[in-house]
Amino acid sequence: MKIGVKKRSDQNPAQSLSHQQWIEGWKLGIGPAAHRTHPDSSYGIYLAENGLIGYGEKEKGALSLDMELNDRIVHLFDGLIIYNEKKRRRSTIELIVIEDGILYGKIINRNNPKLIPAEMVNTSHQMFQIESFDRQTVLQQRDCYFCCIHTHLDHPNLSEKFDHIFDIDFEVELENRLVSRVQQRVPASQSKDQNELHFLCIELMQGSLQPSSERIQGLWSNNRTTHNEAVDVNTTLIQILAWAPSELEIAESLLTTILRLQTSSGSIPSAIDTKGLIIDLAAPKPIICMVAEEVLSKRKDPDLIATMLPKLARYLSWILSHFDPTRRGIHRWRNQSEPLEKDIYETELATADLSALLLNEIESLERIASWQQQSTSLLKQFYDDKTRIISNLENLFWNESKKDYSIAWAREKKYVLDGYGALLPMMCKSLKKGAKEVMIERLQQGELTGKTLHHTSWREIDLSNDELPILQKILFIKALAHVDPGNSIVYDYLRLSMSGFIDFYIAKQKQVNQKSITLANAAYVMLVNYQYDQHYQIANPLINSIVRSLKRAKIDRVDLSIFASVAILLIGVRTFYALQESPQPLSILQTEMHIAYNELDFLTTIETATQIMEHYPEEASRARLYQANIALQFDNPEVALQMLTPLRERFPDSPGPMLLEAISLHQLQRFEDASQCYFEFCYLFDEIFPKIVEDAKFFHFLLQEQLALPNNWRVIYGHRICHEI
Repeated sequence: MKIGVKKRSDQNPAQSLSHQQWIEGWKLGIGPAAHRTHPDSSYGIYLAENGLIGYGEKEKGALSLDMELNDRIVHLFDGLIIYNEKKRRRSTIELIVIEDGILYGKIINRNNPKLIPAEMVNTSHQMFQIESFDRQTVLQQRDCYFCCIHTHLDHPNLSEKFDHIFDIDFEVELENRLVSRVQQRVPASQSKDQNELHFLCIELMQGSLQPSSERIQGLWSNNRTTHNEAVDVNTTLIQILAWAPSELEIAESLLTTILRLQTSSGSIPSAIDTKGLIIDLAAPKPIICMVAEEVLSKRKDPDLIATMLPKLARYLSWILSHFDPTRRGIHRWRNQSEPLEKDIYETELATADLSALLLNEIESLERIASWQQQSTSLLKQFYDDKTRIISNLENLFWNESKKDYSIAWAREKKYVLDGYGALLPMMCKSLKKGAKEVMIERLQQGELTGKTLHHTSWREIDLSNDELPILQKILFIKALAHVDPGNSIVYDYLRLSMSGFIDFYIAKQKQVNQKSITLANAAYVMLVNYQYDQHYQIANPLINSIVRSLKRAKIDRVDLSIFASVAILLIGVRTFYALQESPQPLSILQTEMHIAYNELDFLTTIETATQIMEHYPEEASRARLYQANIALQFDNPEVALQMLTPLRERFPDSPGPMLLEAISLHQLQRFEDASQCYFEFCYLFDEIFPKIVEDAKFFHFLLQEQLALPNNWRVIYGHRICHEI
């Protein structure tokens, strides 16, 4: 029977949300706040083949939906919206999960849903029923609404249950759920595809959240790949990092739950099921203190810190003993599932990355304790461990010939393990003097290879693959952030990751019955997006401050030229005398330059940048960029181009210098060269920086007409890429 209703006057709410093709394996649940009627996962609802909704892994029956060609599908963790717009005819299937095993939906201009296979369907009292094992799936329809219940065969008062469901105002219930989605924060300046993928990942993450149970106290995430419900601590830790920037309460709740799993010995299991059984004897990855620091630093709640700090100290004491049970002073991986790189495991293997992780845990606990004045006594017990680990990093694991931490030990035998683990100690404050610069230089020159570290591999990603080294990548980014203050290398890895996400998403949209993204990878997408949003977008654009300052002073273009000339003269005089003496250390000059630049003190910026260029030419890239930006601000494209040319030669794929060079050439009326720069920028960064590329395309259009830049061209300085290499 075909059912039609009067067309809604309002716009389809699903149109404002991201849509995809049917995602096979997508799970539908009720969320942590909803009522759970069944304790086991056999009632889990999931999308099977196109148009089929299944119940549990052993059930033979399924709910079949009337699908149409070119349907658009909005995947929610607690519902599904299928719609199709054909001229003036709109057809939809909307359904939501009311309770465990209960779907409530509405159809417009579609055939009624039905239970399959047909030979198993029993019909009675306007109900369609399939029995399988000790359970039943029952479907009832009333006008344009339908309800499907999966429950035990002996469920009492099933008719009353249907009456209760149909009394719920479906439109109001659905609208309430959609409003929260529309209001969800999406990182700024992302492409359409990236935003859609981000939305999908949030839904996946939300769908994994479960309410407190008898054995698992507090909010938890069902993140096992199997159908059995369980907490995988390692995956949850990645999820916590992803939730922290946008949903801090969720992150705090998940972290609290993990710490509640702690035993009297201080140990925390790596995996535990809903019955309280430990299902993995391996230790969790030693990053719990690091994750706790990331969460607690957001608001530094003294009560929450006071509650967590003793637990974190007990855990740290346990994990240090776990990896060094005989207290010989060298920490070793205990079994094959514990190392970050599984393929390198050998019995009694001691590597620099483990020591680095443990040292980082101690340092994280120290910083957390510093927020509580009365908690410093907790740290005394870790003094010897910290000293010993630092000594091991400097003496046992440091490879003097390669200038990295590539030495490893197994049963007194020495190995050399290149790649990821050799660089992870960069995340620790105790990094060997001089090591940072050497390793960063090797990364910039592409000397450090291996799939985890190689730039191009970060774009080759399959988010449905659960074997990706997500934690490795997260820790590597963290390590780089410690030693790359300008975040230029971090930018490269984040940019390539985002490009990989987009490539994956676009490719998946062309596939029917595409596989669902894994939870760990969904968390990684969210984390990368937020890191990019935090580090590469400026909330209060620099240009706004500049323009406001100039307007208040009523400075016009002639005044700017005079000001620039005077500034250059003064700087020349000051620099002449300053350079007669020994130069200040590079670190001091860089700090002074960064502070001056951020505070719009252009005189000091140029002065310190000039000294860096004179005395430390190999470290002068950022100084040249700042000089170029200031020159462009004061309408001196010749000087800007002079500064940008060596940057473009050294960093040919860096977006900021590329765009700035195009603008400088444009102002100099070197139209052909400028056109080539604009084209290259738009081609490379169209998906990653859509808003900036839109401006660049407009500038390119003006260029082709041999027109000058618009008066407001300086708005591009509102984007951080113009201030980063």
